[in-house]
Amino acid sequence: MKLLVFTTHRQLRHFVAKHNNTFLPKLLTIGEFFDRIIEIDTPIVDEDRRKLFLYEATKNLSLQRLGLSSEWWGFLSQVDALYAFLLETKQEGVEIVDIDTSDTYAEYAEHLQILQQLKRNYQKILQAHNLTDKLFIKDPAINHAYLEQFSAIELFVEGYLTKFERELLQKIEMPLKIHFSVTRFNKPLAAKMFGIAREGVYAIQKEPTFIRDLPPLPQIESAHFHTRIDQVDFVFAKIEEFVQSGIKPENIAVILPDKAFKEYLEAFDRLNNLNFSMGDSFIYSRLYRILEAYYKACYEKQEQGLSKIDEKSLEVLQKVQDWAGFKEAIEALASPKEMDLIQEELFRFSKLVAEHERDLQRLWHLFLQRLSQLSFDDIRGGKITVMETLESRGVGFEGVIVVDFNEEYVPKIGTEDLFIDSRVRKRSNLPTRSDKEALQKHFYYMLFSRAKRVAISYVKNDEQDASRFLHELSSVQQDGSYYQDALLPPFIKPQRFEPKEDLKIFDPLTPTKLWALLQCPMQYFLRYQLGITPPEQGRFLGTLIHSAIQQAAKRQPKTYQEYAKAIIDYLHTHATREERLQIAAQWESKLYSFAKKDFANLSYSVSHEVTQSKRLGSFILQARADRVVHKEPVMIVDFKTSKSASDKDYVQALFYAYIWDSEEIYIWDLHKGSMKKVDTKNPKEQLLELLKSLPKEIIRSQDEKPCYFCAYRFGCKGEV
Repeated sequence: MKLLVFTTHRQLRHFVAKHNNTFLPKLLTIGEFFDRIIEIDTPIVDEDRRKLFLYEATKNLSLQRLGLSSEWWGFLSQVDALYAFLLETKQEGVEIVDIDTSDTYAEYAEHLQILQQLKRNYQKILQAHNLTDKLFIKDPAINHAYLEQFSAIELFVEGYLTKFERELLQKIEMPLKIHFSVTRFNKPLAAKMFGIAREGVYAIQKEPTFIRDLPPLPQIESAHFHTRIDQVDFVFAKIEEFVQSGIKPENIAVILPDKAFKEYLEAFDRLNNLNFSMGDSFIYSRLYRILEAYYKACYEKQEQGLSKIDEKSLEVLQKVQDWAGFKEAIEALASPKEMDLIQEELFRFSKLVAEHERDLQRLWHLFLQRLSQLSFDDIRGGKITVMETLESRGVGFEGVIVVDFNEEYVPKIGTEDLFIDSRVRKRSNLPTRSDKEALQKHFYYMLFSRAKRVAISYVKNDEQDASRFLHELSSVQQDGSYYQDALLPPFIKPQRFEPKEDLKIFDPLTPTKLWALLQCPMQYFLRYQLGITPPEQGRFLGTLIHSAIQQAAKRQPKTYQEYAKAIIDYLHTHATREERLQIAAQWESKLYSFAKKDFANLSYSVSHEVTQSKRLGSFILQARADRVVHKEPVMIVDFKTSKSASDKDYVQALFYAYIWDSEEIYIWDLHKGSMKKVDTKNPKEQLLELLKSLPKEIIRSQDEKPCYFCAYRFGCKGEV
């Protein structure tokens, strides 16, 4: 009997659907396969105990240095990201102590030391309970007794195999074949895994064998909408269009990069045409809402939540004193449908309580988290499948519709790289952020290549725009309205343009505008004359740091310690969880040092984010200073959070010197922790020289360097 291994359950089910009248071989997902072929003497810890033991392992460690909460409730929301990082280093054969931080900051190495100590503590706790974890499996034996029942094994891999997984496969002695496709997006990972350098479809046994070229992408339609909910009409219109063109409803899929969009589709699917593969989340059930409201009222003092609980349920919950009482309350309050779904969770938790845990508050919180991951199967019977991106791996649909094709969702990756940056990852042979983004692009490419019709929608407004990945798909046919206010077709071939108005009419000219003109007139034309805003790439952390310094200074701190605390408190209050981790890892010690040195400047009257203008010839020059220190002469300070300086910084300093008529121009380098004066002698003459070199016509830069990071290069140069 042959064993077939698939990447996802959905891929496995698709295979079964196509072969339902034949004798099927043994079928497994790749996760199930690796779990079964390893022989381990010590039981592996379950997920719930793992979280409890990891938290216990953090005692006496400075979690705040890692951006992690030392409180159980906060730690529970962060533990998955922590464990994912530890597991990734294990799967790639990288010891934390061996990660090279030689050219990074000292505290960076300290963070890794904390992680290493946490890992040691965790291992000791597991050993005390006669358990182990995947983190500590070394050179595992293959379960040959299990594999002997099969004549051959075939793996259909739609993703990435870690070093650990590849080593396991090499230990299998029976015939083994891997089916694998290589696109231009996953080519670097394909080279790392199998030494493949050419795009195409491969069968890999001892060596890769090229089978055929990849199919070309179909024509991809795209449309944009001002708000997110407006995409719903697009989805249903495209479904109708696809069906009218001859595609069966069961061969159409709606892909959600962010599963929250399900709520929109569900609300408007009045005829139950859709089948939501992710099901209905348990968090919307009556039982979950009651348990959550009572928990928040008792332990988070949000007593207004009690109003959401009916009198009978409240009476039951008020009797709960321990886990046994909690379990009885759940059994009394749950509907038959709810009880069917959570029965296994209750059994597992009861076993956990009996062996390790007695803290009801902690258990209640952990149990709510477990319930939040459950979902009821969608039983409405719709023929059109709605699924998340990762679930679509390895499957094919004739009609594919993707919503939310925006930068924040496509590509969307995990948080395993929060503790070290991509530079260190690359040097340590760990997958980088760009590797993970490229892998997601590969998933989309393969999904599209298997389809006859593909339609993409995204939100375009002042804050959101299409994912850059959209421009990397060579067969995208943008809708007319998109081209009218974005990448105009004439920009692809012609290289010279006459401006619509005299280039001397700027009103006003800022350092950023001047720099754009000097770097590439085409970039200036697109951004400032046509008003095409480049795609946002997420909030820039530097802006948040600027705001933190500004707000802390306004509080008129009495000591530098108070100043530093105000900066850090502001950042943690206004940052996202991911940003808080980055702040703790890279910025806290730098900002503390900054506050200590900068505190003396606060003895003067200071203003922040000050905009001022001044005429120079036929130009109105305008600049915004991060800080103005009101003394004689006036002092202008520009805060820099980027690691590298640029000529643009000097142009900005010239603007400051001329507009404020001061030579006291300083750059506070927050990375290096030093404030350096900029030599801006004769700023008027220097600026006049720059203005004389302004172009008289719109022409694309002949220097390739500005193009590399330019958001407009796709429309300007026709790159794909």
